[in-house]
Amino acid sequence: MMNRLFAIPLLLLAAGCASTTTKSGGATVVRRWDDRTVTFNVLGVESASVDVPPGEPERDAETFDVIVVGGGMSGLTASWYLRDRRVVCLERKDEAGGLAFRGFTPEGIAYGRGSAYYSKPRKHVERIYRELGMAPLEETAIPEPIDSYWTNGRLVEHVWEEEGLKQLPEGFRRFKAALLKVDEDGLVPEQPIDEAKELALDRMTAAEWIKPYGPEVKDFLDSYCQSALGGKTDELNALAFCNFYLAEIETRYAWPGGTAGGSAHMIGILNKHNPAILRTGATVTRVRNTGAGVDVEYVHRGRRRVASAKYAIVTVPLRVAAWIVDGYPEERRRLVDRLTYADYVVHAVFTKRDHFTDSYDTWFANRSFTDVIVARWIETDGFEKKPSSGPGILSVYQPLAPHRGVKRLDPDTVADLGLAAIREVSEMVPELRQEPSLSVESYRWPASIHIVPPGYFSEWVPKLKDPVGRIYFAGNNLGTPSFEEALYRGWKAADELRRLLSHAPVRRAEPALAR
Repeated sequence: MMNRLFAIPLLLLAAGCASTTTKSGGATVVRRWDDRTVTFNVLGVESASVDVPPGEPERDAETFDVIVVGGGMSGLTASWYLRDRRVVCLERKDEAGGLAFRGFTPEGIAYGRGSAYYSKPRKHVERIYRELGMAPLEETAIPEPIDSYWTNGRLVEHVWEEEGLKQLPEGFRRFKAALLKVDEDGLVPEQPIDEAKELALDRMTAAEWIKPYGPEVKDFLDSYCQSALGGKTDELNALAFCNFYLAEIETRYAWPGGTAGGSAHMIGILNKHNPAILRTGATVTRVRNTGAGVDVEYVHRGRRRVASAKYAIVTVPLRVAAWIVDGYPEERRRLVDRLTYADYVVHAVFTKRDHFTDSYDTWFANRSFTDVIVARWIETDGFEKKPSSGPGILSVYQPLAPHRGVKRLDPDTVADLGLAAIREVSEMVPELRQEPSLSVESYRWPASIHIVPPGYFSEWVPKLKDPVGRIYFAGNNLGTPSFEEALYRGWKAADELRRLLSHAPVRRAEPALAR
């Protein structure tokens, strides 16, 4: 696996684009659960639309070498590798990071509002991770047990270790052996997946590949795939699934609050180098080639503006990119129109103390949610260390795949979804029913994961990744919805533009990238 959450849709939320005017806004919703009160603080956006002020845009005085559209992990990475050029990164939100996003309690305890963890970086991504100066892996390793499974009213810890496999149907053991075998045979490439020589798994669904291992395995993996890849195994590319799931049977990594630790690091080093690179609150509405360069129109502090550059890198999801880029090729637009996205809600359930301390991530099958992460697990080293003062926090991941039919993420709908999930979680954590009241923060991510279909790497990505004139593309939509994909695509786009801009001298703070 790579990580959880990533992407965004046309006329919905975008990691640095598509204006966000919340229809219902954030809201507090109160629900009754038997004799207790559950208060939901609903954040994020229900939906978004372009809200362009009247009048002609005012042109920025400076001409840039590169304008990066979107301040998620891909845009931050691209900006870092172009930091010694005249570069600006335009980010829609007031805080960059995209889906690598976290919150803090009044006591300073971090909890995830978005993507949770990442896998061990390999090949190109390992080098990029190192060059970005991110924390040594051993410092971010998640303590065991990482994975548990709540099934038939009992908790199975260490799902993929011998002690867990003994408690599960034999199909789980056979599935693990088959997964390791396809990896050993070189059938599961790393980034860039689309450039691999062997793409046999790309041509089938994950459900077809796992069918020999029985319905119990499918139920478990349907839940995982919805959480990590946006859809059930019947909808998903088998290669994307195997690429993700190989990491689930080994150590995974995270900072307190999830992968937001990585985005916070990136924001910090960019601001230390040059705080003018990252421009937040800047909603991009149009990107167009001008012959000798590009113009990027955006709204900043209520005013329309336009900036010029030699090149642009568009890192927002493809459905947004196809909308804002003038002259986006019609064949590519038709492909993008076929790409499906899933909504997502992450509920942070605050309790008076830590009621569940048995596992980092616990999976459920055939529920209204997919899994529960113990938010303080990393901070406490798997509760080997006593927590500091503050509440217990359970992060409930509730992907809303298209087949679920949820049409709106208005506050009332989100509160109803959250309450249903909390009721189900209480089967495993009955102490939740002992709390006289509960406080929940529900963060909405409309269309946050692109669902990778069969044939995506061999047939789709080669047609979607090429530049349109001087407009280049990055972001995880060019592969899997993952932290690792975002790092690679951001570096790749920046590296290509550095070559094109090489006629100008480059001042480096570190050694040049290996070619």
